Amino acid sequence: MICTNRQALDVVLSAPQTMEALRGINGIGKKKAQWYGKDLIAIVREFFGPSDA
Repeated sequence: MICTNRQALDVVLSAPQTMEALRGINGIGKKKAQWYGKDLIAIVREFFGPSDA
């Protein structure tokens, strides 16, 4: 399992565009960010589009 349902919901609600933002999600620590971060951020960007920030 990559993440819990709650973590997945937090990814959708916060739509993190950076590793720092992803790590701000409760339960996404250094290891998960290293292993899955780039892929999760790519999925978020594909779905929501890139951030204007």
